[in-house]
Amino acid sequence: MNNKTRFEYGPEEEEVFLITDAGYALRVPLSEFRISKRGTMGLQALVLTEKNGHIVAAKKVQSGDLLLILTRYGMSNIVRVDDFLVSKRKRKGVKAINLRCGDEVVAVI
Repeated sequence: MNNKTRFEYGPEEEEVFLITDAGYALRVPLSEFRISKRGTMGLQALVLTEKNGHIVAAKKVQSGDLLLILTRYGMSNIVRVDDFLVSKRKRKGVKAINLRCGDEVVAVI
């Protein structure tokens, strides 16, 4: 992993890339998520507020991957996964794309 990572994990650690409709993203190691049994309330992956919106995509990624972020009004942005620090769950995230007024993220490829 690159020197930007905040925590030390294994060399081939898989990660989850989460993005909200307001363009905030978070990169979290898959090991941060535990397997839950039936009937549990689940886990909070990202702190959601009115400012950062709702989660629209969650992708399993590895260091070195590229992602294409698409918006409702046709804007697109290619981002490197390595540009986002690896962090723990329950964070707000960082701005991945600057959106125009009324626009929102609809997909990540």
